Amino acid sequence: MSKYTTTIKNLKDNKFDFGLNDYPIFDEKYRSILNNLILNHYYMDEIGFETAELFKFYLNQKMNEIMPYYNSLYQVQKEMLNDSFDTIQYEEIFTSNSNNTGSSNSNSSSDTTNSSVAENNGENLFHNTSQGKTNLDEIRDGKYLTEYNQQKNKNNTTSDTFVEITDNTKNENNATQNSKRTIKGSNGVAKANIFETIKRNLININNQIIDDLEELFMGVL
Repeated sequence: MSKYTTTIKNLKDNKFDFGLNDYPIFDEKYRSILNNLILNHYYMDEIGFETAELFKFYLNQKMNEIMPYYNSLYQVQKEMLNDSFDTIQYEEIFTSNSNNTGSSNSNSSSDTTNSSVAENNGENLFHNTSQGKTNLDEIRDGKYLTEYNQQKNKNNTTSDTFVEITDNTKNENNATQNSKRTIKGSNGVAKANIFETIKRNLININNQIIDDLEELFMGVL
């Protein structure tokens, strides 16, 4: 039963909202765990303020002030626990280079010669025919031929075409590949010895946070 103010138990029984949702924390999954540890530790303690709302304000303010420091401790301790059983750790880096060069040459040519011959032949015949009846066959046979001209033309045309095509192609491909392998594990050191070393170096961060909140309570039973 409360003597001066009210207890955490009374506030929880009345479903009071303590807040505790916005202070920074290293892992959001751990928020509900830490909140329960705090409220359960002070479950029967009376708050050190006249009203529950005033207590809520200073509780959340205090958590915002102290948690950045404790978050760093949580994080370091988490990393220490994860790495403690790995007594050896190193990286292997591999680099490979490849250089592919190829070339191709091709030559093609064509030589074309075109020739043409044209001949023109002509004859001119002049006849002085006799008076009287003229026989056409006699004219054709040149019986009355007085003048004869013969024309003969010959035209030779030659064209020569030469085409040469040269194709030189060079292909070059350079590639570099890097790969990294991380080796982690134990070199045979007994895990029991490692665990004992961890226990000696661990600190109870939860209790330190709870102790820092003691000034918010009456401190009377």
